[in-house]
This record gives sequence, C-alpha cells and structure tokens, in this order.
Amino acid sequence: MNTGIRSAVFGRIFAPREDWLTRAPAEEIIDPGLAIVDTHHHLWRAPGHYLVDELLADTSSGHNIEATVFIECRQSYRTDGPVALRPVGEVEFVAELATKSDSDHAGKTRVAVGIVGYVTGSSRS
Repeated sequence: MNTGIRSAVFGRIFAPREDWLTRAPAEEIIDPGLAIVDTHHHLWRAPGHYLVDELLADTSSGHNIEATVFIECRQSYRTDGPVALRPVGEVEFVAELATKSDSDHAGKTRVAVGIVGYVTGSSRS
C-alpha cells in the first residue's frame, strides 16, 4: 500500500478571460437580505493564489453571504511528522486565515466558519 501523499497543483489552468467575464450579464440579486452560507470553497497559496482577499471580493457581489465553509484541497500540508497527519497542516493553515480574517475584516463575510478536512489513515505505528 502506498502511504505517500500525492502532490497536486491547484489554481486556474488558464488565466481568467476578462473580455469574456465583462460580457456576462449582471446577476439580479433577488433577495439581498437573504442570509447565505457558501458551503464549498478552497483557499490556496500556489500556484497563483486564492486567499481571503480574493474570496471576499467574490462574495461582495451584493448577496448577503454571511459565512463560508472551506473544503480540503491538499494545500499547506505539514512537511514532517507522521505521514497520516500531514493533511492536518491544511486545517491549521485555514484556521489561521479564518482567525485573521475575523479580526481584519470584521462585519464582512465570516471566512471558513466550517472546515472539511481529513487525515490519510492511522498515525499509530
């Protein structure tokens, strides 16, 4: 059984096409007071990056997005310690971003109030 962690690359394969995005019709905000929780997003550093500032820019369209839930994306794993626990680094990374976001962006969308992560198996020897 292979216990190694597969490396993965995240981010956009191609840069967004601004000409295409500017032609998209504006989305009507039907109920701007309706509280919304974005139940699936990712945050990553490289390649490129999509962190709290980018997420908040995307959630500031006029909808009332009160909170988000981060879903694992193999980002910021620990580089040492038991292999099975290396994915815990991703949860630590996102929890730190969420805490910083709460202090830096009070009153806006609460980032990663939920975190869906995982470990790869038993850390017992």
